[in-house]
Amino acid sequence: MASTSSPDEVGARLRELGAHQVVSHPREVQGRLDGVIDLVAGDQLVAGYLALKSGGALVAVGHATETDTTFPASAFHAHGELHDRRLVTFHLHGGSPVGDDLTLLATQVAEGRLDAEVTWRGPWQDFDTPFTLLRQRKLRGKAVLEVE
Repeated sequence: MASTSSPDEVGARLRELGAHQVVSHPREVQGRLDGVIDLVAGDQLVAGYLALKSGGALVAVGHATETDTTFPASAFHAHGELHDRRLVTFHLHGGSPVGDDLTLLATQVAEGRLDAEVTWRGPWQDFDTPFTLLRQRKLRGKAVLEVE
């Protein structure tokens, strides 16, 4: 399952990558999920957690929204088939070194085995453009700022 603000625009690509469902918000998910990786926070994180099946885990990686993340009290009640669900926070600089992992990914991109899906590229001096596009939710994929 993949959740995106533009399922009509990027849904086909997400299905190519293996998504069985493409929705505009996690509350639209059909069925229960084994795991969720959340980059947004706010009500999307809450909806992702509520979609977990027993034994499922949500890993909170980012916080693209500035809205509060507020859970209903019942979200943490174990009942019936909904128990042992976990919410895990992740912070890149809080653990072990990532140099080997980044080297592996960079090598795969350089050799054409992994598509980083860069959709915007421009000079460092134009740094405001990709940030504006991100805030407007118009940038799909990665942005690369070139340093000369």
